[in-house]
Amino acid sequence: MQRKVAFLCCLCVFLLGTLTRAGAQENSTITGQVTDSTGAAVPNAVISITQTTTGKTKTTQSSGAGLYTFPGLGVGTYTLKATAPGFQTYNKTGIVVDEAATVRAMCR
Repeated sequence: MQRKVAFLCCLCVFLLGTLTRAGAQENSTITGQVTDSTGAAVPNAVISITQTTTGKTKTTQSSGAGLYTFPGLGVGTYTLKATAPGFQTYNKTGIVVDEAATVRAMCR
């Protein structure tokens, strides 16, 4: 009986550690600025990122200074797309995000 209790305790500790580790991996950020060909900021551009392995997509809008941020991302490879009226759509593939990383992805 004591062995079963010890085994179950060890199993619970292992599972809790695994769950904590999995949650800790979603602590990365992709950030950047949308600018036109002259370097001027593009406000209100729609920016979306897609994690290539899961297909999960997040969308945001650039600020008045063209800045955007996607916090709380997991480790993986992402594709970024930026669109704004009157501008050509910008696509960037292969953005690699590691654990606890901040990756800058500029859109021109």
